[in-house]
Amino acid sequence: MGVAIQPPFTEAQIELLSLFKVKLNQSDMQELRQLLLEFKFRKLQENIEQITEEKGYTEQDFDKMKQEHNRTSYKSYRKHLQNKSL
Repeated sequence: MGVAIQPPFTEAQIELLSLFKVKLNQSDMQELRQLLLEFKFRKLQENIEQITEEKGYTEQDFDKMKQEHNRTSYKSYRKHLQNKSL
């Protein structure tokens, strides 16, 4: 079984690097950051909406999830770490 070699940059990163070969001033950098964050947020929202629709989640489901406690307690985690070191 071979190890897959990951290129240093993704296709999107290479595209952005080629688009912005020139130095941007601080104002343009701020605007670019804002655009990229808005794009990423929009894509995240689309993904959430798709999953919500696929799973058939309702507002009541989300309210119930907010009340659940799904974290591992610190005691359990410490015990896990102790068992791992044995």
